[in-house]
Amino acid sequence: MVSRDHFPVMGAMANVAPMHVRFQQQRQLLQWQQSPKYWQQNIAPHYQQLYVLGGFGSRGISSAPLVAESLAAMMTGELSPLGMTLQTLLSPNRMWMRKLLKGKAI
Repeated sequence: MVSRDHFPVMGAMANVAPMHVRFQQQRQLLQWQQSPKYWQQNIAPHYQQLYVLGGFGSRGISSAPLVAESLAAMMTGELSPLGMTLQTLLSPNRMWMRKLLKGKAI
């Protein structure tokens, strides 16, 4: 498996149904231009205790151990070897969040 942006997928599994509900609420309550601020300030909905690790493609032999260590640290509440910027880049929610932060419909 590979992802559309060629980065691995690592983190809590996205829960899309509540995301659609929040998206519709934000569209009705706020002006459409203010919606990206909401998604920057609030955590995207995800399933508790359900994690994803994959999308390594042909370079997985070199990146999989570090990403797996980061996922294990995330699951156990330990300090991750990856910074928050990289964890955000690898998040399963990233495809949805990019659209929401741009103010586009999901």
